[in-house]
Amino acid sequence: MHIRNASILAGMAAIGSVLLAGGLWLAHHEWGSELALAQASDSAMDVLGGILLLVALTAHRWWAGLGRERMESCAALALSVLAILLGVEVAQGSVQVLRGAGVVVLDGLLLVPFLAKVLFKAWVWSLCGDSGSPAMTALKLDARNDVLVGLVATMGFFAARLGSPSVDAWVALPLAAYIIWGGVDLARENLNQVRARAPGH
Repeated sequence: MHIRNASILAGMAAIGSVLLAGGLWLAHHEWGSELALAQASDSAMDVLGGILLLVALTAHRWWAGLGRERMESCAALALSVLAILLGVEVAQGSVQVLRGAGVVVLDGLLLVPFLAKVLFKAWVWSLCGDSGSPAMTALKLDARNDVLVGLVATMGFFAARLGSPSVDAWVALPLAAYIIWGGVDLARENLNQVRARAPGH
């Protein structure tokens, strides 16, 4: 099933991210997990991205001079910046683990919010479809990145239990590069669209 209305999907993603951010922050508070704190920060950025997307998708209704497609491209551009920041954050966390600065908490309940985020974002990803609109493309990229990062965090949890806490860090480094590249590619595509739709072009 795909949702064609980007506003509805952006709202659903934002609400879900609020709940996830709260749950992950509580996990950090309870067990002191830096992984949970990083995931909570990412969910907080997702809330901001969802709000930006909702504003972009509705602003043209009040200001006729703002085209919907141009506003979508502007919001997608903002989300691409958040994706790049996520990639940088993942890379920094990986380097800290490899340098021995990371703290791994092994409480089994920590898996609950991690897996909840993976499942929720996988669901959002599946709803995006292939409409080709800038908003849907940005939502799909964000959901895909969160699923990949969540899976790496889960893998790191089990690797730490097996005595190899650096495994997820080595996997996360190329993943960070992949996320950053996806953000840059989305930014370049939407920057060109914003310029093309600007008045006078």
